[in-house]
Amino acid sequence: MFYGTYDLIRPLHFIQSGQFTCGIGWQHDRSTKKKDTEILIGTSKEIAVKVEGRPFTLKAGDCLTVFPSETIIGDAPAKAPASFIWLHFINQSSLSYGHDYPNQIENYTCVLPRFFRLNQPEKAIALAAQLLDITHSNSSIISDDYVTSLPVSELSNDYFHQINRRRPG
Repeated sequence: MFYGTYDLIRPLHFIQSGQFTCGIGWQHDRSTKKKDTEILIGTSKEIAVKVEGRPFTLKAGDCLTVFPSETIIGDAPAKAPASFIWLHFINQSSLSYGHDYPNQIENYTCVLPRFFRLNQPEKAIALAAQLLDITHSNSSIISDDYVTSLPVSELSNDYFHQINRRRPG
């Protein structure tokens, strides 16, 4: 598994977000991230994409992270109408990567895996919906940044609790 470890001592900087619904035959356009991270949360049916050449099928309740400088592209046409929430942000503090989950996690740190199934998708989707509502209104830049950090930290918490339930001890 590939992980990004985000230092949240400063809030994540909101770039853009939305909820996308595609029709049959749609494929994700090729997109290479610059400094931003993109998170996709599946909300219905499924889409097939590749990130850095590796295939993923994003289904309702799944979370996919595309880290800075990486490329995402559609892998196959959608077989049915599907939807997902997407969020782009830039980390304003340190960001590190690795193939192993960090042994120690400091305060103000969240770890996002490349891909995982949410244990509580309804919670993450509700927070993402609040993010969409706030960032698509006439809110301030600072509130957009702070509200972006909340669903990202919830995704990190969801994964953290899943892997800690599986560990013996």
